[in-house]
Amino acid sequence: MKRTLYWLAAVTLVFVFLFAVLFTWRPELIRVLRYQSPDANTYKIFPQAFIQPSATAFHFVKAAANRDDLDTVHVLNWKNESVPFTTYLKDGKALAFMVIRNDTIIYQKFAPGYSDTTLTTLFSVAKTMVSVMTGKALAEGKIKSLDDHLTQYVPELKNNPALNQLTLRNLLEMKSGLEFKEVSGGIIAAFLSDEAKYYYTEDIKKELLQVKLTNKPGTVWKYKSIDVFLLTWALENATGQKAAAYFQDKVWKQIGTAYPASFGLDHQNGFANTASRFQSTAIDLAKLGRLYLNKGLYNGRQVIPEAWVANLSI
Repeated sequence: MKRTLYWLAAVTLVFVFLFAVLFTWRPELIRVLRYQSPDANTYKIFPQAFIQPSATAFHFVKAAANRDDLDTVHVLNWKNESVPFTTYLKDGKALAFMVIRNDTIIYQKFAPGYSDTTLTTLFSVAKTMVSVMTGKALAEGKIKSLDDHLTQYVPELKNNPALNQLTLRNLLEMKSGLEFKEVSGGIIAAFLSDEAKYYYTEDIKKELLQVKLTNKPGTVWKYKSIDVFLLTWALENATGQKAAAYFQDKVWKQIGTAYPASFGLDHQNGFANTASRFQSTAIDLAKLGRLYLNKGLYNGRQVIPEAWVANLSI
């Protein structure tokens, strides 16, 4: 009996030691274990950089009643089954869905507890904001060319040979060739993935200093967050502003938004997770869509260059 207890104690100590080493090496794993796959509320655990709205808000017209014909439409779900559109939204855990035509809201559906004015995390839609900022920085001459090398704007990265070859265009097109482990291949692989690491880390920049090259830049497309982070770092250095401040001044305040938005930070006053932690209301996000629909114009003023909008819409 004593031998068994000693054996159990030894095994326990070994596991405690291994976990201590693991969490010292990757401290964000504690968050990964606690919160696991992010949901609509996970963004609340992170510090926020708030983005203030326009001084004068634009308001869409609301139709007298929702169009009910969309409720009866059947669509194919991810199982290739024909289901009612309302079922499709519910099964997909959609929090907010709006149809706007000619500046009039003709259809809207919201999950319980949500409305068009509820601050909602947008996950990968956040990447769109970086694209918008890049176009604006180019128009202002803060960035000279997309073919400039990343290290021209972020000299801190010159010590990593993998990053010396990259251009801003490589990052914008997600053709950096950098290694990035996605959430796939089982629980352990997901636990140790780069996707989880970058979402939960408290120091995104520190992690970026250690990235490795697996393909020649510009040759292989792969969807990954690190390209967005590196481009954001370049934007912040080029503009002299944090991502949230630049987006606020050059875009969010310029398009008639009514509510604050935010970027989640890796730590207090730290670096913004511009790949997956942008929060806004549905009604204000629609105004960004309206800006694109109007070729970058708002109230006769060119907020984003028309050519930039056209290139992104191809």
